[in-house]
Amino acid sequence: IENFLLFLNSFFSNWGICIIFFAFIVKLLLYPISRAMFNSQNKVVALSAEIKPRLEDIKKRHDGEEAHFKTLDLYKELGISTNYAIYPALIALIQIPILISIFNVLGEMPQLSTQNFLWISDLAKPDMIADLPFYVPFLGNTINVLPFLMAIFIIMSGAISLEVNQSRSEQRIKKNKILLMSFIFFIIFYSFPSSMVL
Repeated sequence: IENFLLFLNSFFSNWGICIIFFAFIVKLLLYPISRAMFNSQNKVVALSAEIKPRLEDIKKRHDGEEAHFKTLDLYKELGISTNYAIYPALIALIQIPILISIFNVLGEMPQLSTQNFLWISDLAKPDMIADLPFYVPFLGNTINVLPFLMAIFIIMSGAISLEVNQSRSEQRIKKNKILLMSFIFFIIFYSFPSSMVL
Protein backbone atom coordinates (compact mmCIF):
# COMPACT_ATOMS: atom_id res chain seq x y z
CA ILE A 1 0.00 0.00 0.00
CA GLU A 2 2.82 2.39 0.87
CA ASN A 3 4.61 1.63 -2.41
CA PHE A 4 1.39 2.20 -4.35
CA LEU A 5 0.87 5.56 -2.59
CA LEU A 6 4.45 6.57 -3.41
CA PHE A 7 3.83 5.55 -7.02
CA LEU A 8 0.66 7.66 -7.19
CA ASN A 9 2.40 10.64 -5.61
CA SER A 10 5.03 10.56 -8.36
CA PHE A 11 2.20 11.63 -10.71
CA PHE A 12 0.38 14.12 -8.47
CA SER A 13 3.22 15.62 -6.39
CA ASN A 14 0.58 16.55 -3.83
CA TRP A 15 -0.16 14.14 -0.99
CA GLY A 16 -3.69 15.41 -0.40
CA ILE A 17 -4.76 14.81 -4.01
CA CYS A 18 -2.86 11.51 -3.97
CA ILE A 19 -4.80 10.30 -0.90
CA ILE A 20 -8.16 11.31 -2.42
CA PHE A 21 -7.34 9.52 -5.70
CA PHE A 22 -6.10 6.48 -3.74
CA ALA A 23 -9.38 6.38 -1.76
CA PHE A 24 -11.30 6.47 -5.06
CA ILE A 25 -9.28 3.51 -6.41
CA VAL A 26 -9.80 1.54 -3.18
CA LYS A 27 -13.54 2.25 -3.36
CA LEU A 28 -13.63 0.95 -6.94
CA LEU A 29 -11.69 -2.20 -6.01
CA LEU A 30 -13.95 -2.88 -3.02
CA TYR A 31 -17.13 -2.15 -5.02
CA PRO A 32 -17.90 -5.86 -5.74
CA ILE A 33 -17.77 -6.59 -1.99
CA SER A 34 -19.91 -3.52 -1.20
CA ARG A 35 -22.41 -4.56 -3.88
CA ALA A 36 -22.57 -8.12 -2.53
CA MET A 37 -23.16 -6.73 0.99
CA PHE A 38 -25.90 -4.40 -0.31
CA ASN A 39 -27.64 -7.26 -2.16
CA SER A 40 -27.34 -9.47 0.92
CA GLN A 41 -28.88 -6.75 3.10
CA ASN A 42 -31.79 -6.41 0.66
CA LYS A 43 -32.35 -10.19 0.77
CA VAL A 44 -32.32 -10.11 4.58
CA VAL A 45 -34.91 -7.29 4.60
CA ALA A 46 -37.14 -9.17 2.13
CA LEU A 47 -36.80 -12.48 4.01
CA SER A 48 -37.47 -10.78 7.35
CA ALA A 49 -40.68 -9.28 5.95
CA GLU A 50 -41.77 -12.75 4.80
CA ILE A 51 -40.67 -14.67 7.90
CA LYS A 52 -41.79 -12.31 10.67
CA PRO A 53 -45.58 -12.83 10.36
CA ARG A 54 -45.14 -16.59 9.98
CA LEU A 55 -42.91 -16.78 13.07
CA GLU A 56 -45.46 -14.77 15.06
CA ASP A 57 -48.14 -17.21 13.90
CA ILE A 58 -46.02 -20.17 15.08
CA LYS A 59 -45.55 -18.52 18.49
CA LYS A 60 -49.30 -18.00 18.84
CA ARG A 61 -50.23 -21.56 17.86
CA HIS A 62 -47.40 -23.57 19.47
CA ASP A 63 -45.30 -23.66 22.63
CA GLY A 64 -41.86 -24.88 23.67
CA GLU A 65 -40.22 -27.64 21.68
CA GLU A 66 -43.05 -27.85 19.16
CA ALA A 67 -42.66 -24.13 18.33
CA HIS A 68 -38.91 -24.66 17.99
CA PHE A 69 -39.32 -27.52 15.48
CA LYS A 70 -41.99 -25.60 13.54
CA THR A 71 -39.59 -22.65 13.30
CA LEU A 72 -36.81 -24.92 12.02
CA ASP A 73 -39.24 -26.40 9.46
CA LEU A 74 -40.08 -22.89 8.25
CA TYR A 75 -36.39 -22.07 7.69
CA LYS A 76 -35.92 -25.42 5.93
CA GLU A 77 -38.95 -24.72 3.72
CA LEU A 78 -37.50 -21.35 2.70
CA GLY A 79 -34.04 -22.90 2.16
CA ILE A 80 -32.24 -20.54 4.50
CA SER A 81 -30.18 -20.78 7.68
CA THR A 82 -31.46 -19.51 11.02
CA ASN A 83 -28.42 -17.19 10.92
CA TYR A 84 -29.34 -15.64 7.55
CA ALA A 85 -29.34 -12.12 9.05
CA ILE A 86 -25.57 -12.15 9.79
CA TYR A 87 -24.47 -12.78 6.17
CA PRO A 88 -24.19 -9.04 5.30
CA ALA A 89 -21.94 -8.56 8.35
CA LEU A 90 -19.75 -11.50 7.31
CA ILE A 91 -19.35 -9.97 3.82
CA ALA A 92 -18.45 -6.62 5.42
CA LEU A 93 -15.71 -8.32 7.48
CA ILE A 94 -13.79 -9.11 4.26
CA GLN A 95 -12.98 -5.39 3.91
CA ILE A 96 -11.65 -4.93 7.44
CA PRO A 97 -8.07 -6.26 6.97
CA ILE A 98 -7.70 -4.09 3.86
CA LEU A 99 -8.97 -0.96 5.63
CA ILE A 100 -6.80 -1.60 8.71
CA SER A 101 -3.74 -1.93 6.43
CA ILE A 102 -4.57 1.35 4.70
CA PHE A 103 -5.10 3.19 7.99
CA ASN A 104 -1.83 1.80 9.41
CA VAL A 105 0.07 3.04 6.37
CA LEU A 106 -1.57 6.49 6.36
CA GLY A 107 -1.00 6.85 10.10
CA GLU A 108 2.70 6.00 9.94
CA MET A 109 4.07 7.25 6.59
CA PRO A 110 6.95 9.65 7.35
CA GLN A 111 6.47 11.26 3.91
CA LEU A 112 3.18 12.84 5.10
CA SER A 113 4.85 14.82 7.86
CA THR A 114 4.78 18.61 7.19
CA GLN A 115 2.91 18.06 3.90
CA ASN A 116 0.09 20.58 3.50
CA PHE A 117 -3.20 20.38 1.58
CA LEU A 118 -5.83 23.14 1.38
CA TRP A 119 -6.18 24.42 5.01
CA ILE A 120 -4.34 21.39 6.44
CA SER A 121 -0.81 22.38 7.45
CA ASP A 122 0.41 18.85 8.27
CA LEU A 123 -1.22 15.66 6.95
CA ALA A 124 0.44 13.64 9.72
CA LYS A 125 -1.50 15.61 12.39
CA PRO A 126 -5.16 16.55 12.96
CA ASP A 127 -6.31 19.52 10.82
CA MET A 128 -6.67 21.88 13.78
CA ILE A 129 -7.94 25.35 12.82
CA ALA A 130 -8.38 26.76 16.35
CA ASP A 131 -7.89 26.03 20.04
CA LEU A 132 -10.81 25.82 22.45
CA PRO A 133 -10.56 27.48 25.90
CA PHE A 134 -11.92 24.24 27.44
CA TYR A 135 -11.54 20.47 27.09
CA VAL A 136 -14.27 18.36 25.46
CA PRO A 137 -14.27 14.67 26.51
CA PHE A 138 -13.15 12.34 23.66
CA LEU A 139 -12.45 15.34 21.38
CA GLY A 140 -9.83 17.41 23.18
CA ASN A 141 -9.46 21.18 23.07
CA THR A 142 -9.09 21.85 19.34
CA ILE A 143 -11.48 22.43 16.43
CA ASN A 144 -10.76 20.01 13.58
CA VAL A 145 -12.70 20.48 10.33
CA LEU A 146 -12.22 17.16 8.50
CA PRO A 147 -14.12 15.00 11.04
CA PHE A 148 -17.16 17.32 10.65
CA LEU A 149 -16.93 17.02 6.85
CA MET A 150 -16.54 13.24 7.11
CA ALA A 151 -19.68 12.95 9.28
CA ILE A 152 -21.64 15.12 6.82
CA PHE A 153 -20.51 12.97 3.86
CA ILE A 154 -21.49 9.76 5.71
CA ILE A 155 -24.98 11.19 6.33
CA MET A 156 -25.29 12.39 2.70
CA SER A 157 -24.18 9.05 1.22
CA GLY A 158 -26.54 7.26 3.59
CA ALA A 159 -29.45 9.51 2.54
CA ILE A 160 -28.72 8.74 -1.13
CA SER A 161 -28.78 4.99 -0.40
CA LEU A 162 -32.24 5.10 1.20
CA GLU A 163 -34.72 3.11 -0.88
CA VAL A 164 -38.10 4.56 -1.81
CA ASN A 165 -39.86 1.18 -1.68
CA GLN A 166 -38.92 0.61 1.98
CA SER A 167 -41.54 1.19 4.66
CA ARG A 168 -41.34 4.28 6.86
CA SER A 169 -40.23 2.21 9.86
CA GLU A 170 -37.44 0.55 7.81
CA GLN A 171 -36.32 3.97 6.52
CA ARG A 172 -36.34 5.37 10.07
CA ILE A 173 -34.23 2.44 11.30
CA LYS A 174 -31.77 2.96 8.45
CA LYS A 175 -31.60 6.73 9.09
CA ASN A 176 -30.88 6.10 12.78
CA LYS A 177 -28.12 3.64 11.84
CA ILE A 178 -26.58 6.21 9.48
CA LEU A 179 -26.67 8.93 12.15
CA LEU A 180 -25.19 6.58 14.74
CA MET A 181 -22.42 5.49 12.35
CA SER A 182 -21.55 9.10 11.46
CA PHE A 183 -21.43 10.01 15.17
CA ILE A 184 -19.21 7.01 16.06
CA PHE A 185 -16.82 7.72 13.16
CA PHE A 186 -16.75 11.41 14.14
CA ILE A 187 -15.71 10.56 17.72
CA ILE A 188 -13.18 7.89 16.67
CA PHE A 189 -11.51 9.92 13.91
CA TYR A 190 -11.59 13.35 15.58
CA SER A 191 -8.02 13.17 16.90
CA PHE A 192 -6.62 11.05 14.03
CA PRO A 193 -4.05 12.38 11.54
CA SER A 194 -5.62 14.36 8.67
CA SER A 195 -4.35 11.81 6.13
CA MET A 196 -6.52 9.09 7.69
CA VAL A 197 -9.65 11.24 7.96
CA LEU A 198 -9.17 12.52 4.41
